[in-house]
Amino acid sequence: MSKGYSLHIGVNKLDKTHYFDVPELKAAVADAKFWKAFAEQNGYKAKKLHNDEATASAVLTALADYAKLLQAGDILLLTYAGHGSQIGNDKVTGLDNERNDQTWCLYDRELLDDELFEAFREFGDGTRILIVSDSCHSGTIARVAKSPKPSASTSPPAWKTRRKCAASDPGNCR
Repeated sequence: MSKGYSLHIGVNKLDKTHYFDVPELKAAVADAKFWKAFAEQNGYKAKKLHNDEATASAVLTALADYAKLLQAGDILLLTYAGHGSQIGNDKVTGLDNERNDQTWCLYDRELLDDELFEAFREFGDGTRILIVSDSCHSGTIARVAKSPKPSASTSPPAWKTRRKCAASDPGNCR
């Protein structure tokens, strides 16, 4: 019997030490509350992350926990309401071969689409993820994996995300 799980992220306020001149939103948390209630009414086991709870670490940890929990046939409903942005580059990089990475503006920092993609790759075969992203620049927040998750017997992929490589060696990003 398949099971439904859900995570609802709503960010009205951003940490002003990390973001400057970004206006506070009025309805993002209300939207996340709506989606959580909707999910619970439909039998999903629902969790929420609102405002200062919605850090990059909290979101990635929750996704990692769900990746371990969900079995084939299970579904994760992932909703995000808040600011979105993009980080540009003068050359094509990242997992989606674009000049820009789309981001969710979480409380403490922007979460790149490449980071979400890496988290989604950890989900087992036959699990499903439905994403509702209510933000600007949500173009490649969700996409289908182009290659299977590497197994322990294979070498890790040759690519690096911009998040990981930008600090160490930006010229080596692929």
